[in-house]
Amino acid sequence: MKELSAELTKRARTGPDEVVVVDATGAHTAAEVVAEATGLAQQLETTLGGSPTVLVQADNSWRTLASAVAVGLRGGLMAVTSRHAHASEIALALDDLRPDAVVASDETLASWQLPASAFPTELSALAGWRLRAGQGPVSDVGRWVGGSVVAMTSGSTGRPKCVIQSEDALWYAGRCTIETVRLRPGDPVAALVPWSSVAAFCFGMYLPARLGSPAVCLDKWNPAQALSLMREHDVRWTMLVPTMALQLSVQPGAEGSLRSLTAMTVGGGPMDASALRRAETLLDARFFACSACRSAWATPRRCPPTRPRCGWAETDGRSPARRCARWTPRDVRWR
Repeated sequence: MKELSAELTKRARTGPDEVVVVDATGAHTAAEVVAEATGLAQQLETTLGGSPTVLVQADNSWRTLASAVAVGLRGGLMAVTSRHAHASEIALALDDLRPDAVVASDETLASWQLPASAFPTELSALAGWRLRAGQGPVSDVGRWVGGSVVAMTSGSTGRPKCVIQSEDALWYAGRCTIETVRLRPGDPVAALVPWSSVAAFCFGMYLPARLGSPAVCLDKWNPAQALSLMREHDVRWTMLVPTMALQLSVQPGAEGSLRSLTAMTVGGGPMDASALRRAETLLDARFFACSACRSAWATPRRCPPTRPRCGWAETDGRSPARRCARWTPRDVRWR
């Protein structure tokens, strides 16, 4: 997260009042987020030193971005997970990742049932959350072989596993999407998929932060609220799974409501081409089909105007799987 931290720190100096996140608590500026991130980074340095591996409750909020900046300032690795994760899932994450610290709300920490002996130090952090730190010294961040962020898979076909991405891979994917969709700095991006997934972390948080755009967040999926949020903040792009896109189209007043969108990327689940074409027409939004591959997304290039906007029968683009596969650390156990 070093490049992300450098980008946000620069924005805090040159445009401190620029909004970087809009969440359930309101709009948050670059200066505000970086100030909180700097405080957390100082706590990590004081309690642990080195470059720690930090497990973070990844809500769609300013706190997740601040945590990423803080970890980047320390040169560490950030592991994201949902506040709804069961204690047994957290136990697996602790076993696989061996984090040096955990950042979450009091309620979440209680439900995760962290072993007190592993994280004896507890400090207030990020305006009401907690930092639970180990005794140190920190484990060698080099074990991640250049990885910067980790997310846990759902384990739908087996034991949940860790998916590791490098910052280079995150920015490569984000830059390709920016070029494909033709996003410009300042174009608002809607973050409607939970940031605890590596794809949403990449495209919903990392992409707008590096682009210089606000991330307009919804912490819990609600199609009516999502439509209202995107209209209110003139959102230019978002990424959704097909069911979410279809739910938008059947909301009262949905017709023509997303004209502000340059495009919407849809993927990560079964696609009904005819239903999505109808949704695209009704919402007056261009849909791009994409494919998930090892938790990396492949987005197609823009179709010429003479082609249907939903080119479901065509390729979904070149998969970045080979680029991302190299970031699997040797000591994570894939079962």
